[in-house]
Amino acid sequence: MTPLAMLAGSELHKPVSRDVTEIAGHLAEALGGDAVLFYGSAFRSADLDGVLDFYVLQDRAARGRGEDIFWPRVSYHEISLAGRIVRAKVATMSLATFERAARGGGIDTTIWTRFSQPPRLVLSRSPVMTERVVEAVCDSIRTATR
Repeated sequence: MTPLAMLAGSELHKPVSRDVTEIAGHLAEALGGDAVLFYGSAFRSADLDGVLDFYVLQDRAARGRGEDIFWPRVSYHEISLAGRIVRAKVATMSLATFERAARGGGIDTTIWTRFSQPPRLVLSRSPVMTERVVEAVCDSIRTATR
């Protein structure tokens, strides 16, 4: 494992609140996700009163044609959590598209600019999935430094 992967992995695996973990689990189940990243304006404060930002990654081929052109699929969710409604903006995409975008494989800068900053990997279905997400975050950092 490279020093960059160790650093990115340590950031990705820092703990998040139980509420954020529960929301990530709900989103993964609802959207067929294999990994869930938490980032955005509520990321550092974990303030559940705002809109939380998540990326749900799917380890399978894109559903339907056009994902390489029109991605990610963005959705809005309201989740009941301990008697309150928590709002989330969720971007869903295939892991392969995420990896390609993190490497700078296109003109869109959305992924590598966003994920060169530390997110949290709240959920991952397998060690292989975790390793691929960590490497994609490393690619985001490499792309940003170029």
